[in-house]
Amino acid sequence: MKGRGFRTTIGFLVVPVLSAVAPLLVVPAVARTHGADGWAAIAVGVALGNAGSVVADLGWTVIGPQRVAARLVDHRAEYRRSLASRSCAAAVLVPLVAVVAASLAPSDPAAAAWAAAGIGLGALSPAWYFVGRARPWSCALIETLPKCLVSVAVALTLPLGAPLSSYGIGLGIAALCSVVLAALVGDAPLPRWDGFRRVPETMNELRVLTLGRAASTAATALPTAVLSSVAPSAVATYAALDRPLRMGLQVLQAVPARMQAWLGRASVDELRRRTKTALLVNGTLGVAAGCGVLVGAPPVLRVLFGDAVVVPGSAVVAAAALVTVICASRGLGLVVVAQGKPAATTTAALTIAVAGTAGVAIWAGLGGVTAAFAALTIAESAGVVVQVIALVARPPRARSPEHPGPSACPTDVASD
Repeated sequence: MKGRGFRTTIGFLVVPVLSAVAPLLVVPAVARTHGADGWAAIAVGVALGNAGSVVADLGWTVIGPQRVAARLVDHRAEYRRSLASRSCAAAVLVPLVAVVAASLAPSDPAAAAWAAAGIGLGALSPAWYFVGRARPWSCALIETLPKCLVSVAVALTLPLGAPLSSYGIGLGIAALCSVVLAALVGDAPLPRWDGFRRVPETMNELRVLTLGRAASTAATALPTAVLSSVAPSAVATYAALDRPLRMGLQVLQAVPARMQAWLGRASVDELRRRTKTALLVNGTLGVAAGCGVLVGAPPVLRVLFGDAVVVPGSAVVAAAALVTVICASRGLGLVVVAQGKPAATTTAALTIAVAGTAGVAIWAGLGGVTAAFAALTIAESAGVVVQVIALVARPPRARSPEHPGPSACPTDVASD
């Protein structure tokens, strides 16, 4: 059992590392073949595609893993229901974000639109299902490997004359392949007609979390769109720092991801101790990550962009502070959901979205990229305060499928 747990933990570290490193292979190819303008077009598409993906996810990545880990539901039926609802949401949102990306792109609107569409289809990802079942190696094979292959192919073919649109097209194909592979070899079945009939009921059930996810993505995706309006010359510089930053945060997501099932299957007596551990670990991780940004960002940016994009040191400092706060907030988010208060994550996300978007709109025009990152840091800090107040002010709810909390069933879940 110890060997299985170690193998699972390593898997939760490997998967996000590969997911983050693969897109970094594309960045130098884009910068060198299409310059700052090409990079800005891809950045707009990526930002809006992420927004569409997160909203179309409907909150399943927040609440789904702990539901599955706690064995509150039939995991196969829950996955079917999830995929049906996310498919309907993606059918509406993916074309929308593609059109918006094309309209906002400073150059190559087709590349921006395809990037938005390809990343938006990531809403169909089966990754949350494998996280909840503690099967990271299945996630690596089914979800991460197709994306890695696409990134390598694009990085090799762009210098040979492939269109910039090939990046988004490839990501879209990879997303659809992951769904099919999950059904064929991952015990994650495709939805039935009954699942589609229940979509209105499912969306109504998850409306609070969906609102929170929409607000959350606004805080990360809208700054790029806002900058394209108030300070268009800053888009390439902001995205040059923001994209590696978000990819690094994706790697660090391995820690709270590993804790999803760990908290979800905790008994009532265990939950308090595990809550303290989750908060301490994620807080410490945030401090270490912030220091890593200060030291590592300048050389990494030189490797990725060369002289095409130059990021000021003050922006790196502000970005380091942002990473620290986000990591601490992730720990709080885990605890809030585990204690049956997922609505608090929505309140926090709304706070972050409003404060962050307004801050970037007001400050970026005056202080450029550094001011934009400072505004986002202040907004994330406000979200932390909201979650802390929720934990202190309200007692935990009883565990239910809609509100995972302390479990009376601490049995281990299946793992690769």
